[in-house]
Amino acid sequence: MTLKQYYKAFWSLPGVLAAAPPIVAAIVMPLLPDSASVYGFPPLGDVGSFARLALLCLAVLLTYLVYFWRGGRWVLVVAAFVTFLSLCGYIALYPRFVLRVDVPSQKTAVRVSIGYDRTPFATANFSSDSDEDMLRARGFDDEEVKKLWTYWSGPQF
Repeated sequence: MTLKQYYKAFWSLPGVLAAAPPIVAAIVMPLLPDSASVYGFPPLGDVGSFARLALLCLAVLLTYLVYFWRGGRWVLVVAAFVTFLSLCGYIALYPRFVLRVDVPSQKTAVRVSIGYDRTPFATANFSSDSDEDMLRARGFDDEEVKKLWTYWSGPQF
């Protein structure tokens, strides 16, 4: 099979199904309203567009690497297992670090990436308030989030 035939095979039903998740996350999700787009990709602030592009490039690179793969199947099993563990980690950390704040006046919800360690400013001014109450009081933009949570208090890998 040539490389051209390999990539033509992606126009079949199995090929489209294999390519759909990264394409949807990288290209289609930003076009959807904010209330729908956050389900496929976490709010990343200023680097969201770069992260989507990187995901799309990674997906294309992986298809290219699989075409030239000559190694044993055990490496693919290990890669699939690491991918599964990464997905489990993402699912486990999402509820802790991505907060949904309902805005009844606009009949919408905003999702914001937060940290777990509050800044001295947040501790002094919002000691008994919940994370959601702090965001309602200060706002949802990146500058306000940086005032409320320390920079290195997000998920570290």
